[in-house]
Amino acid sequence: MLDNRHLITLTNAHNIVDKFISGAKVWNDFISDYPEANIHFHVKNLDHFLPKGNIFDFSEYKFPLKGNVKFSGINFGNIKVDFSGAIFGEGNILFNNCQFGDKDILFLNTNFGNGIVTFENAKFGNGNIYFIDAKFGNGNIYFTSCNFGDGDVSFYGAQFKEGDIIFHKAIFGDGDVSFNNISTGNSNAYFDNMQFGSGNVSFNNITFGSGVTTFSRTFFGKGNVIFYNANFGEGIVSFDRTQFSEGKVIFDHAYFGDGDTYFRTTSFDENYISFKKVNFGSGSFSFKDSIFSNCEFVFNDAVFSEGFVDFSDIEFSSNKINPIHFQNISFSERGANFSRSNFGHSKIYFDYSDFKGHVSFVNLTNSNEILSLSFKHCIFHKSLNLESNKFNFVPDLTNTSLNNQLSIQGFMCKPSPTDDGVPKAIDAIRFCRLKELAEANKSHQQALIFHIQEMRIKRFYINKGRRFLDLIFDKTCHYGNSISIPSKILLGMTGVFWFIYFCISRLTICKNLEYLECAKIFDIPEFVGNSLLFTITQTILFMSAGNKIADETAKSLFLIDNKGDIPHFIYGIGVIQGVISFILLFLIGLGLRHRFRL
Repeated sequence: MLDNRHLITLTNAHNIVDKFISGAKVWNDFISDYPEANIHFHVKNLDHFLPKGNIFDFSEYKFPLKGNVKFSGINFGNIKVDFSGAIFGEGNILFNNCQFGDKDILFLNTNFGNGIVTFENAKFGNGNIYFIDAKFGNGNIYFTSCNFGDGDVSFYGAQFKEGDIIFHKAIFGDGDVSFNNISTGNSNAYFDNMQFGSGNVSFNNITFGSGVTTFSRTFFGKGNVIFYNANFGEGIVSFDRTQFSEGKVIFDHAYFGDGDTYFRTTSFDENYISFKKVNFGSGSFSFKDSIFSNCEFVFNDAVFSEGFVDFSDIEFSSNKINPIHFQNISFSERGANFSRSNFGHSKIYFDYSDFKGHVSFVNLTNSNEILSLSFKHCIFHKSLNLESNKFNFVPDLTNTSLNNQLSIQGFMCKPSPTDDGVPKAIDAIRFCRLKELAEANKSHQQALIFHIQEMRIKRFYINKGRRFLDLIFDKTCHYGNSISIPSKILLGMTGVFWFIYFCISRLTICKNLEYLECAKIFDIPEFVGNSLLFTITQTILFMSAGNKIADETAKSLFLIDNKGDIPHFIYGIGVIQGVISFILLFLIGLGLRHRFRL
């Protein structure tokens, strides 16, 4: 604050109130005699000095070139106040604790000099408030805890230089608020802990300086919040714990400089949120722990130049399907993190994006609720991590370029459900691409799982004959991926054929004999062993001693004292068993190959 205590102070003793309300000519002539002076209005109700029906027209007023001007605590009454074109000097300008009525308050093209300007704790009525094209100097500007009422508020085209801009805890009513086309110079801008009503809030084409810019803990009402083409300068930008209500939130074409940008623990409710064609400089960007309720989120064509991007632990809660667009984004080499985020009942699109760094989607919360996730035509220069996710759809990585590892440990997905129960043909293509990526990673087991899913979908789009064979191949060995299924079938079939051979042996031996004679000849333990041995020889055809063992056991099973002929149908049954056994053994071998492939 400028120290002007040594200057003369003009007060009511100098009749400054009478001269002040007498018009620009009288006032300016009076001030010309005091180029360096403080002005202190010791008045509680200024409207008492004004004829009824008039307005406070202070336009084109001039104040001392040097000296403080103090309006602190004045009640201007329910009267229009106009300081348009007024010129203040190098001193401090104090409107703190002032009260304005429901008429318009105008500071159009007002020049506030280089001192401190304060409207701290000022209270405006429901009229419109205009600081359009106002010029502020190097001093700090305070609107701390200022109450702006329900009228429109505009700082359109205002210019700020080096002083900090402080709207801490300011309250705006239901009127529209505009900070369009303003420049904050190199100052810090504090828009934190503010409260906006239901009107639209716009910061279009605003240019922030190299200082800190913060909107932390600010509440935006039901109106739209627009930062179109805003330039946030090179300092830190914070929207931490800010709450956006039901209006649209637009940051399209905005520019963020080299400072970090934070939207941590920020809340969006019933919004359309757009960051289209936003350019982020070398600073990091974070939406960590933010909450989106029934929001459509659009981040298309954004560019992250050098900073790390953090969307971890965010939450999308919705009672309807909401799309989330990250299409055609350029991510920096420092990578992006979406881990543990809850995307809710959403469709997520990353199509045509370019990931220059590592990107992680590890352990997404409630991943089974996501409706779709698309990476079509994306380029991954480093690793993509999809570990520990369970999707009820097939992520789309078709036409992607992946130059490094795809991490899919604990990753599961399945075809999207359809009304007719027939999976979509596009899911087969997506599984095929996942299979290719898994094979490139030497993740053979995961590749086999994707292959199985791919083949099961394709089954619905081939003719019935091929479909039946495909179904048999799936059920008997999961397309060569299962060892246990063909092994169980082989053991079961061996038991069935053993029982068949045993029964045929008993019928053949005993068909022309009496019961007692048959019981004498037919030794059950011996014939059980021979039946099992004969069955094994028909199962494992490539045993070196198989033919000799088969001949000997066949004679003992079907001939008495080696007399007579073995029934010819036994050879037919053996052929059938041998063919089926060979197929099952092949499937077991195929499963072993897949299981222990290096």
